Amino acid sequence: MGTEEGAVPTWNMVPNIHLAVPLLPRGALLFLLLLSCVVFSSQADSLPNFVKSPEDQTGISGGVASFVCQATGEPKPRITWMKKGKKVSSQRFEVIEFDDGSGSVLRIQPLRTHRDEAIYECTATNSAGEINTSAKLTVLEVLHQWPPRRVFDVGVCCVIPAEETSAVGALPEYSSEEQEGPAHMPFMAEHHSLRVAEGPELIPADTGREVGGTPRAGRRSITELTRRGGEHAHIRAAGILIVGTSENKSRIVRQEVGLTAKDKRPRRDLSTTSEYETIRATGQKHKENQIPHGFPTIDMGPQLKVVERTRTATMLCAASGNPDPERSPGSRTCFPWTSAAATGASNSFVQLNLLILHAGALQIENSEESDQGKYECVAMNSAGTRYSAPANLYVRVRRVPPRFSIPPTNQEVMPGGSVNLTCVAVGSPMPYVKWTMGLVELTKEEEMPMGRNVLEVTNIRESANYTCVAISSLGMIEATAQVTVKALPKPPTSLIVTETTATSVTLTWDSGNPEPVSYYMIQYRAKSSDNGFQEVEGVATTRYSIGGLSPYSEYEFRVMAVNNIGRGPPSDPVETRTGEQAPSSPPLHVQARMLSASTMLVQWEPPEEPNGQIRGYRVYYSSDLTAPLSAWQKHNTDDSSLTTISGLTPDITYSLRVLGFTSVGDGPPSEILQVKTQQGVPAQPSSFEAEAELDSRIMLTWLWPVQDPITKYELQYWEDGSDNKIHVTFNPAGSYAVDGLKPDTLYHFSLAARSEMGLGVYTQPIKARTAQSTPSAPPQDVHVVSLSSTSLKVSWVAPPAASRHGASSCATRSATRPWPGRTRSGTRAMTGIGADATSYVLEGLEKWTEYQMWVRAHTDVGPGPESAPVRMRTKEDVPGAPPRKLEVEAINSTAIRVTWKPPLQGKQHGQIRGYQVIFSRLENGEPRGQPSRHHGRRFARGAGKLIKKLQVDGEGGLIFIMVSFGAVCCEAIISGLQSETTYSVTVAAYTTKGDGARSKAKVITTTGAVPKPTMMKHHHGQHGADPVAAAKGNARQAHSDHHAPVKGNGFPFNLQVTGLTQSSTQLTWEPPLLAERNGKIIYYTVVYRDINSQQNTTNRTADTHMTIQGLNPDTTYDIRVQAFTSKGGGPLSPSIQSRTMSNDFPTLNFGVKAVTKTSVLLTWDLPPYYKSQVPFKILYNQQSVEVQGNLKRKLITLLQPDTDYSFVLTSRGNIAGGLQQQVSIRTAPDLIKTKPSPHQAQGGKMTINLPKVQTNTRVRWYYIVVVPVSQSTRRWKNPDEMDLDELLKSSEGPVLRRRRHLDSSKPYIAAKLASLPTTFTVGDEKRYNGFYNKPLTSTQEYLCFVLAVLRNEGSDSAAANYMTFSASPYSDPIQVTASMAQGMEQPEMLWVMGPVLAVVLIVIIIVIAILHFKNQCQRAPPGLAPSEYAKASPAAEWAIVKKRASPLPKDEHSGGVKDSLLANSSDPVEMRRLNYQTPGMREHPPTPVIDLADHIERLKANDGLRFSQEYESIDPGQQFTWENSNMEVNKPKNRYANVIAYDHSRVVLTSVDAVPGSDYINANYIDGYRKQNAYIATQGPLPETLSDFWRMVWEQRSNTIVMMTRLEEKSRVKCDQYWPSRGTETYGMIQVTMLDTVELATYSVRTFALYKNGSSEKREVRQFQFMAWPDHGVPEYPTPILAFLRRVKACNPPDAGPMVVHCSAGVGRTGCFIVIDAMLERMKHEKSVDIYGHVT
Repeated sequence: MGTEEGAVPTWNMVPNIHLAVPLLPRGALLFLLLLSCVVFSSQADSLPNFVKSPEDQTGISGGVASFVCQATGEPKPRITWMKKGKKVSSQRFEVIEFDDGSGSVLRIQPLRTHRDEAIYECTATNSAGEINTSAKLTVLEVLHQWPPRRVFDVGVCCVIPAEETSAVGALPEYSSEEQEGPAHMPFMAEHHSLRVAEGPELIPADTGREVGGTPRAGRRSITELTRRGGEHAHIRAAGILIVGTSENKSRIVRQEVGLTAKDKRPRRDLSTTSEYETIRATGQKHKENQIPHGFPTIDMGPQLKVVERTRTATMLCAASGNPDPERSPGSRTCFPWTSAAATGASNSFVQLNLLILHAGALQIENSEESDQGKYECVAMNSAGTRYSAPANLYVRVRRVPPRFSIPPTNQEVMPGGSVNLTCVAVGSPMPYVKWTMGLVELTKEEEMPMGRNVLEVTNIRESANYTCVAISSLGMIEATAQVTVKALPKPPTSLIVTETTATSVTLTWDSGNPEPVSYYMIQYRAKSSDNGFQEVEGVATTRYSIGGLSPYSEYEFRVMAVNNIGRGPPSDPVETRTGEQAPSSPPLHVQARMLSASTMLVQWEPPEEPNGQIRGYRVYYSSDLTAPLSAWQKHNTDDSSLTTISGLTPDITYSLRVLGFTSVGDGPPSEILQVKTQQGVPAQPSSFEAEAELDSRIMLTWLWPVQDPITKYELQYWEDGSDNKIHVTFNPAGSYAVDGLKPDTLYHFSLAARSEMGLGVYTQPIKARTAQSTPSAPPQDVHVVSLSSTSLKVSWVAPPAASRHGASSCATRSATRPWPGRTRSGTRAMTGIGADATSYVLEGLEKWTEYQMWVRAHTDVGPGPESAPVRMRTKEDVPGAPPRKLEVEAINSTAIRVTWKPPLQGKQHGQIRGYQVIFSRLENGEPRGQPSRHHGRRFARGAGKLIKKLQVDGEGGLIFIMVSFGAVCCEAIISGLQSETTYSVTVAAYTTKGDGARSKAKVITTTGAVPKPTMMKHHHGQHGADPVAAAKGNARQAHSDHHAPVKGNGFPFNLQVTGLTQSSTQLTWEPPLLAERNGKIIYYTVVYRDINSQQNTTNRTADTHMTIQGLNPDTTYDIRVQAFTSKGGGPLSPSIQSRTMSNDFPTLNFGVKAVTKTSVLLTWDLPPYYKSQVPFKILYNQQSVEVQGNLKRKLITLLQPDTDYSFVLTSRGNIAGGLQQQVSIRTAPDLIKTKPSPHQAQGGKMTINLPKVQTNTRVRWYYIVVVPVSQSTRRWKNPDEMDLDELLKSSEGPVLRRRRHLDSSKPYIAAKLASLPTTFTVGDEKRYNGFYNKPLTSTQEYLCFVLAVLRNEGSDSAAANYMTFSASPYSDPIQVTASMAQGMEQPEMLWVMGPVLAVVLIVIIIVIAILHFKNQCQRAPPGLAPSEYAKASPAAEWAIVKKRASPLPKDEHSGGVKDSLLANSSDPVEMRRLNYQTPGMREHPPTPVIDLADHIERLKANDGLRFSQEYESIDPGQQFTWENSNMEVNKPKNRYANVIAYDHSRVVLTSVDAVPGSDYINANYIDGYRKQNAYIATQGPLPETLSDFWRMVWEQRSNTIVMMTRLEEKSRVKCDQYWPSRGTETYGMIQVTMLDTVELATYSVRTFALYKNGSSEKREVRQFQFMAWPDHGVPEYPTPILAFLRRVKACNPPDAGPMVVHCSAGVGRTGCFIVIDAMLERMKHEKSVDIYGHVT
């Protein structure tokens, strides 16, 4: 092919390699030329000018050639092409015009030798003239030239081995006449794929894609290949078989190539690979002779490309030649990429966004459909031009029919209202959206938006349908929204009266409305009344009874329906009369007079309330007033208003009463009227009444007697409680005013009429009180007492009784007396004080303010005079504001000046007695050291200033500065501080009541200086002397020749060795004293040398510890330390000497296993097969202990509590001698000094009194250990001498624990407790955190003690590798008495059953342990996980310590501890602390109640910094899943998207008909105090979850619902109302009835009755709603929430289900309520709180 090795073809923008672009259907190639310069001339009629001329070109026969010609001019020239003086015209010639007509492309395809070789002339012509240019085309002939090949992948089935000639001969013959070209074409197949290609070129088999990229799948036979490829197909099979076809027949010839019947060309044997390659090379050489050497070759042509619209398309091309086409000389004209339309219908060019990359690739950015077409790559050099095979570019357009993403929704509006209808449609292409209403287009065509259309409809009067139409090229869709105008309801129909009583009427009616209504309203009125209709609202049914009506009265009724728009018109009215009833009032105005001495006339008026038709009247009369009415004589009359009674006894007094009666019964009798049976004597006045008119007048009225000759009236009246009657006589009248009475006094009145015949009967006395008057005297003895800084108590004595003039109440009036400089003053009055009150407390007053008070009495008429004013000042309080304008400045490196101004006068709240200056040293922003209290007595007084000078120790302090009242400016100078040290300074004022608020802290840094050396003092033999050197005596020089560090010399002190190896020494030291640092220590330098050398080596560190590496074994080093500030270094510390380990020392991992207050258990490892009998020696504190050489542990006893010790392990047989390994520890403090004491024995149990613990801060938990007294246990004088390792190891698994329980002679742990109770019962057969408290044996004596497990202190790495214990002393011996049940045991049966049960139990435990171990091996990663510290028992933690200290084998049974604890624990929180303990849990233990206040103050310090740190330390632990909350069907049930329900603890409802998601509610179980799942925390119900909420309450059998939110807060809905306001509502399957509501100040209590469909069970549920807890806040006072908690707790039954608690999200206020409730319960039982453990 003439390719040159090493050529790198590219598609960059070099003129020699071009990318020809899409062909028209006739095969024409379109070019778009990039204009290097386009000149538009402004002159008229200018000659054409060529801006691009055609260039000479050399092509090959069958190839492509193209010429480009472009010209400018005015007018624009027309381009024509000429060949040999004639205009070109042929099917193979195509002329393509530029869009602007300024250029043209001549394309010739395919080229013919000789015919197409010519000079082609380009002519540019316009009205101004004509110009010509030309280019020469040379066509080289190539033999065996065929049209471009087509290649097919035919699969492995077409491979035919050469030896299987029979199979080849069996192929069918066929003819192919579809293609033009030479008469034969060789067939070839290669390897495992077979391709068919057009053309002579031997191409490699590739991945089975046709040129252009179309895949061809499946297997094809040679017959199919030949049929598809015709004469122009060939198959290459390297080394297998090559066959060919003839022109007319498909005859397959073995081992022949290219031989047909017509051309008789020689045959070649290609049975071997070498001959095949020869033939291939020969053919190549033949072709190279036809074209020039170095003619361009397309090595990699463009391939079919499919790209999505708007994406970037990249097409590759590579060419070679000589010279390389990339570097061939020629003009540098740039050819742009062009593309014709895919249809080929237009010859116009489209400019593309093209980029030709350096690697020869064509890049089309932001591709469009117009970019689709065929593309060619053109390679040019001086030898010629070659075009690649065309490749298709398909631009795929994503086409999605339109659909509605937000369809319009139906709306309801009020008449005249407005609504916005939103419609959103999507698709590709994006559809246009419009609105129609029927046939009316609501959106203009030119305004039609794309994707979203919002229709605003206003002033809606009628209902209508609005249609949203989405239109795109792929279709049209519609969606309709109905806008309904709400209307008033129609009037109810068929109103009838169904039942009537004397006081009620029952109505029924029909709704008359097709749509549901909200409720009905009934209007009614009495027809005899002129008043309007009375109304009854909220009627929910079509039947209603109206009560409270008047009997025997006509009423009119009508009914109206009400919906959410309003009240509809009334129904037709209906009238009815109520039933009769006995009269409810007596006859009126009863009068009587004597007609004769024995006949009396009685008359009256009908009752005011007859309640029916009066059937008659009955007159009762009797001469005995005291006799019962039933004993009186009766006189009946018909319905008349008078009657006569005859046969009376003359000259006596009769009493009479009259009543009326209806058909139902008798009415009440009238008042008693008395008459004398004496003719001419007036009767008793009737209707005698009294009414107060003034405070000194009462008006009397009565009825005028009937036809009685009255001459005078006589009146008697007297004060209540007085016998002094006053008689008044006056002329006949119907009324009389009594004057001159006392105000507010009760009087009695009696009246009689007199005639000439005598005096009539006096009426029964009536009472009346005169009106009140204002008091005439003030309250007496007014006193004022100051109760607090904001309250005063005023007391008084009421005015004298004679001066009160009525029922008096008191009022106080107070006025503030302005201070000097005070601008506020005012008067306030307190009214409404009860008449019986004699004191009143004024609250909310100003602090330390003088008030003036008056008291006066009030009656209903008005106030009386004021008392004399009394003055009193409220008490002092702490200052209400900090001092002002605090300033701090550094005077020098050790002193600062602090100045401030007093608080404002109104905020002092008392007399300022002094100030406190509080300062503390800061390290890393945190205060260090506790401020100490210094009382200064020296003052330096200046002009208006009060200065305090004080020498301090530099750590921090608190200075009291006493001032005289009136001091206005203060200053303090604090000296003795540390150089280059940062201090925080605040100031607070104080009164006699205490300290005020501190000012905002000011931070100041003193200037610096170097650490100051002073005189060094050595104290030999003091604490800290080397214990090893003392033990060695005169032996070889000690490992550590410590000089006792002297504190106070500016150098680091307490330098000591804490670890050794053969090549390293680990050191620790303490910084210089603060007073001698002279600034911040920025680093230390460790200086060390071999004692046999004078050369020092230094290492630098910023820490107070270092490990020196690279030392020589068995070598003694001299070591010192020096501290540095920014100013320089201080003095070197005294030196110590340390000797590295010898290489032959046999022990490994020397360490501490356990520490008690008087003992330490040391352990070490020995190399394998170590059998030396040379003993080891342990040196400590000037003592030594020898240990046998084969042992690996030693318990050191008789130590001192809370003391530092260093232990050195040496080998006596080591030739080097001296120190080998060392560890340092601190013994445990003696926290439990008293022993447990036996209290009471019962059966196999013994109650003991447990000792008190001095402090619980370091205690992690407690063990109750029981020690059976035996010969082996008697050797332990105290618990510290016991082997605690063995004791705790037995608790690591249930098997070991049970073995120890079965072995009655060994000590065992009876209980594990988080806190220590006052008493404990040993042998109660209960489990305490996994430990079985087995019963005691009556024949055995026991000792017991309390073992406290402590937290290790300090940062020493060794601290994490051992456990620290503090044990109480042994108790006195304990022995229980034998019970009757124990005495009746049968020893024979025990001997039989005991071993049997033991064997069965051991087998079961072993099986469980094996299964558990296998399960653990499958799940647990190798090594020690950090979570192993969270195992359930201390024994498990002990095992972890062992794993860290020495590589001991794993215990297979330790995993059972967790299961055992979980099965027997009563507190879920405690189990979390044991099983899932995090570092945060260890750092935040439970807090005793007595320490709670101090603990909170510590958390609040520094603006609550520790609160934040505690919150940040909470470890979320394992990442729980919330898959159910994320289900699409459940997402609408979550009120907040980020508040979900964890799967492991969510409340699972009963599934409803297997509907997905029907078992979901956003609610989780929460543990309480010693109760699992005590609460359910849930969100505020949504409208979609109301039925789920009540279903959860029913299924969980909950009795209490706690609601911690209002329904709406800050105009936001926090919770939807899930209960009925009144009556009954149904939520799904649950019917809820409101029974009772109690509204209190801060909370409400509602009681509901619950019924479930299909169940007859009724349940009562109480809901407690707390309304005083603001969202994102806390209650202002604790009292309301505590009272609320007590009420909730008291009302929740102990056997109820979980308490349902919710707020809005169910996490904030809900969690606070749950934790507060649980902590209150814990405080009651355990006297401690564990907030951290409960929330983590």
